[in-house]
Amino acid sequence: MKKILIITERTLHNAPRVIREIDALINDFKIYTVGISPPKKNIEKHFDFELIKNSFFVRGTLLLKRKFLKNRAPNKLIYNGKLKKIEKIIQEVEPHIVIIHEPINLPYVSELKQKYQFKLVLNAHEYYPLEYEELPNWKETMQPFYEGVYHQFLPKVDLFVNVCESIRQKCLSEFQKDSLVITNASSYNPIATNPVVKKPIRIIHHGNAIPGRKIEDMIQMMDYLNEDYELHLMLSDNKSEYFHSLAEIIKQKKNVFLIDPVPFDKIIETINQFDMGLYILPPTNFNNSIALPNKFFEFLQAKLCIAIGPSPEMKSLIEQYHLGIVANDFNPKSLAEKILTLSIEDINLYKKNAENIAKTLCAETYNEILLSEILKL
Repeated sequence: MKKILIITERTLHNAPRVIREIDALINDFKIYTVGISPPKKNIEKHFDFELIKNSFFVRGTLLLKRKFLKNRAPNKLIYNGKLKKIEKIIQEVEPHIVIIHEPINLPYVSELKQKYQFKLVLNAHEYYPLEYEELPNWKETMQPFYEGVYHQFLPKVDLFVNVCESIRQKCLSEFQKDSLVITNASSYNPIATNPVVKKPIRIIHHGNAIPGRKIEDMIQMMDYLNEDYELHLMLSDNKSEYFHSLAEIIKQKKNVFLIDPVPFDKIIETINQFDMGLYILPPTNFNNSIALPNKFFEFLQAKLCIAIGPSPEMKSLIEQYHLGIVANDFNPKSLAEKILTLSIEDINLYKKNAENIAKTLCAETYNEILLSEILKL
């Protein structure tokens, strides 16, 4: 059986995209991983990310180099110490295929590819050259770095995987590199639809408390809804300053509630008790503007009516499969007005539509596609 080495800077016990990737491949390959924590699956061997992590001093030095070199010579940003650490793992595993999830590691793995004769896969979680484009310092240092990495090293990638069609088209346009679209669809969950019987309509939003997601906009939306509606926020990263600022706002609201987060594998059964999944994500950068996130598919597998702002990737699926409502713009009042037009019967119809399409828009569908392409390498 061939060997696959997966390298990521994520916690593998709760990184949805990496977990689904392992699920897709584990029956046909021996799986080895590098990450911050090991996966829950019984794999061949896990290597702690600390084994390949650059020291604080090296990271600072590379940051300065990125600032001055920009995209002219990303190959000069390879630190030999880290290269040797990755090479040591590759020597031990002897992989047929190496999959990386963060392009910051692409120069290192590309450098070793010819010597060790493995196939190289980049499974990108977003469009990295514009990841934090709204931040001036990031735009000055990391954007040209990632652009340089993509220009120089994407040609060495045997299989490039992206999360949505918009990013596929962007990479084709900017770097002339095609990619396989594997969405962040959740695994199929047979949990039954939980129909709405009476008001109040219980709305749920879950995920990380990140300032760029403007969660305060969804809280503000509730000012335009009456006592027949409740918003429940299940937010992680509850030690952050942003989380505490949201908690202070929520204290002033009678129809907004904080609930404790649950483990990744309990999300769908937990949110199934609600009526509507909510996400207003302002297009503050390219990745936000074309987002098709995990939570969208978790709403679907939980058999919820979905209510969103007009984010094009999510909007396309909602309209194609009649899964819920889309606001005319990203103003919280616009979505509140749409919600007020829904009857209980409307909400239950959207929930039923989610149930009907859940076996199609699920990870298992995309896992088959990913496995098929990996087997061709």
